[in-house]
Amino acid sequence: MMFGIHKLPSYICYWSSDPLQRVSAIADVMGRCRYQEILRCFHVNDSTESVRKGRPGYDPLFKVRPAIETVLNACQNYFAPGVSITTDEAMIAFQGRLSFKQYMQNKPNPWGIKIWCCCDRATGYLTDFFMYTGKSDAPMQNGLGHHVVMTVGRRFLDKYHHFYFDNFFSSVRLVKDLLQRNTYSCSTVRTNRRHWPQDLKCKMDQGECKMRQVGNLVACFWRDKRYISTISIRMGIADRRTKDSLVSKKIPQPILVYNSNLAGNDLNDQLRSYYPVGRKSNKWWRCCFWYLIEVSLVNAYIIYKNTPRPPGSKPMPHFNFHLEVARSLFQEGCR
Repeated sequence: MMFGIHKLPSYICYWSSDPLQRVSAIADVMGRCRYQEILRCFHVNDSTESVRKGRPGYDPLFKVRPAIETVLNACQNYFAPGVSITTDEAMIAFQGRLSFKQYMQNKPNPWGIKIWCCCDRATGYLTDFFMYTGKSDAPMQNGLGHHVVMTVGRRFLDKYHHFYFDNFFSSVRLVKDLLQRNTYSCSTVRTNRRHWPQDLKCKMDQGECKMRQVGNLVACFWRDKRYISTISIRMGIADRRTKDSLVSKKIPQPILVYNSNLAGNDLNDQLRSYYPVGRKSNKWWRCCFWYLIEVSLVNAYIIYKNTPRPPGSKPMPHFNFHLEVARSLFQEGCR
């Protein structure tokens, strides 16, 4: 944890004899040799009990499975999210050899292990997740995006929540299935998806908008600086004031709703990036473990920040909270 607060190019610097590099908060609590020995022997699961690939019961995440289950159970039970839920992917940076390593061009860490995440829109609290280990042998009738949304959001179905996700996940079938489970949704959508209206693929002038409705579903096709298509249960036109003009412009309501409610996963990623835990490693499961620690710290801070407190008192900043957690662990380890 202290590595994320005091960022140095190598972990050896924390025990340096140079006072400009040495971090007494770390070096005075644990010697470098002991740290190296603990890191060398550290495991999350007993590798001798793992099942080989290709045999029944094989688990590609076996080496980190106990930590995943512990953190996932805590994420699901210690916080009640609001009505708005966002679904997106996150990346654990890793550039070593791994069969299920993924590449995502627009991510800060394009190479790594992909994680499907479900977050509370208002706070960024991670409520559910699972790590993607490549294509499954089990057939997915409605596609990967449909499977991910219905899996990470399964605990919120039939409770009238609002789901928000991007065009990787969305389809007409998914929005219909969610609505049948008393769950509302709003998302961008690719116009080549099955059952998308053919007349919502034409060329339009800037600012022009077309909508089609079937039952409770509304498909919207709008041109701003580029073409944007959405599918939702909301409709209507709203006003928007641009940055370089005092004149309000008309904008479809589904797009306003989508833009204002898709920040949950980005907020969680932002909070994790402030004080990263651990160091780079050539072992993929260690990178996963560091990610789980980071998620736990962020979720703990969100719970702390949203806990009722006496009038006039304010929650401590994220940095101070991180320090207090590290301080309590130091005190516990010194007993």
